[in-house]
Amino acid sequence: MNESKSVSKDPVCGMTVDEPTALHVERDGKTFYFCSDHCRNKFLATLAGAKPEPRSGCCCNNERTMTMNESKSVTKDPICGMSVDKATALHAERDGTTFYFCSDHCRHTFLSMPAGAKPEEKAGGCCG
Repeated sequence: MNESKSVSKDPVCGMTVDEPTALHVERDGKTFYFCSDHCRNKFLATLAGAKPEPRSGCCCNNERTMTMNESKSVTKDPICGMSVDKATALHAERDGTTFYFCSDHCRHTFLSMPAGAKPEEKAGGCCG
């Protein structure tokens, strides 16, 4: 990830997201960024002015805190396309290549696919 890119914390799940590629919403004069449609929709469902209770980790029950702004080892999850930090992400080996994942859900999906199969492209993160 280029150091000049901005990152923000998803106000619903607490995941660090890349502002230029993240889903976002303008609310009360402020821009909020989200890891997925799931988190964006949950945020939109809150009452005006109310802040959702933040959780740590991804909305897909990943209890890791991403620190992509502190790392130069960022790659894309092959299932959902979300940016992940190699230093903290779940990973799996296949045919001598290491793949990195944003959540247990994406890792499990990858491991259940036959070797060489291409995942269906999904915008908006693992919950999108």
